[in-house]
Amino acid sequence: MPARKKTINILIATFLCYVLFFPEHFVHAIVVVTHAVVESIASVLEELLMHGLNLSKFQSQLIVAYFGFGISLYGAYRLCKRLPDIFNHFISYLRHQYSNAVGLLVDHWRQQPLAKKIRSLLICFLGLFIAINTLF
Repeated sequence: MPARKKTINILIATFLCYVLFFPEHFVHAIVVVTHAVVESIASVLEELLMHGLNLSKFQSQLIVAYFGFGISLYGAYRLCKRLPDIFNHFISYLRHQYSNAVGLLVDHWRQQPLAKKIRSLLICFLGLFIAINTLF
């Protein structure tokens, strides 16, 4: 395997481990980067309004703030309108995945020889017996 591809695989694995084991840090990093981008855009718009239209700093800040507030309200409105569709799509996806998993498990169980089925059931019952005796 070439060194470049190996390095990329290591970076991808590191990123996935970071996302899986530290999701709160990952979400925080995304929020920080998003905030920095939004503040940069707001600063550029503010400077354009101040120098391009000869508005005062206060007026340009008000325009940018209300513009951002309007965009946020519009985004929240669109999200609230789409939320039932997203929820229904997610529920249908989960039902589809559940039916596929059940089908695969049933097929797997049917393909196992009888001795392996009996051994699996004995292990399950033994585990339940030990758990019940431990608890009571």
